[in-house]
Amino acid sequence: MDNKIVETYKSIVIYGILYLAGIVFMFGIILATNEGKIDIFECVLFPILFLYGLFIFIYFLIYRFEVDDDTIRLRTLFRKKEINIYEINYYSVKLFSNRRIYVFKLYENNKKTTICTRYKDEFEAILQKHGVERTL
Repeated sequence: MDNKIVETYKSIVIYGILYLAGIVFMFGIILATNEGKIDIFECVLFPILFLYGLFIFIYFLIYRFEVDDDTIRLRTLFRKKEINIYEINYYSVKLFSNRRIYVFKLYENNKKTTICTRYKDEFEAILQKHGVERTL
């Protein structure tokens, strides 16, 4: 199971910083309205950053990737998917950034599924054990 604990911790820190910045910004707005000065750029920027940090936090909190004997279960913020390993025709894998996260693209019939994990060797061993071929 890969529940991205490291990425979740980083997103919690980002969310916390943006939350504190939002609180400081709200106090700044209250003080600025008393003086008659409000910067529109700040009124738009901080709420967008705050919502982006909240989205990252919730996404990594909900992300789950589990592999059983015959099935691969993927749960993200927007979808739940269960894939039968025997239906996968072939797959490809690429390294995503310097965080050692690998992006697997599984091709079954006419569908493509993308899975992100840091356990490349273990996942490849499971796929090769079930006879799934790797492409470039």
